[in-house]
Amino acid sequence: MTGHLTGFVWVQWMLCFKDEWQAALDHVKTLADGQCGLADGSVAGDWRLPNVRELSSITDYSENGPALPSGHPFTPSGVSGPTIWSSTSDVREPVQVFGLNLDNGGISMAGKMSKSIYAWAVRDAPPPPGPCSNGMDIGCLIVLLCLCDGPQGTMSAWKNHGKYVSCTAHAAKVFLSQGLITGAE
Repeated sequence: MTGHLTGFVWVQWMLCFKDEWQAALDHVKTLADGQCGLADGSVAGDWRLPNVRELSSITDYSENGPALPSGHPFTPSGVSGPTIWSSTSDVREPVQVFGLNLDNGGISMAGKMSKSIYAWAVRDAPPPPGPCSNGMDIGCLIVLLCLCDGPQGTMSAWKNHGKYVSCTAHAAKVFLSQGLITGAE
């Protein structure tokens, strides 16, 4: 299921696999069509554990049990209590990993050896259909080229606001030159 706000595709069955962290990392990499309710043509290697930012992006703190947007398509819908693994380790304590408490949306730490935490797989959404040839193989969305949190492919923040604005302006010029947007856009 694609998250309209996140741009990621999440496995609909969110409690498909429960084990320690390394086993969860390994398991989601093998997910494919026909497993965990998938009927999307995906193959092994398409899926991964979300990082802590991605898990937070799907959370709705105004909801409880689960802390997901009202009307979400994920099953089981009335789930309460479980924690979901992220792929993000604590740099200060490498034996600890960030997890999402699905009941209230809180982010907490858990030991990598815990077997009571679930893996909820995610993958990047495919590029939107249409004639997009920006040479970057990620579709036609400037927001994907210039993420608010920091440069694409990194976990670091922008050095300053000007760097973010520069990225956005450059992407817009490229899109304009390729006819993907108009001058008014």
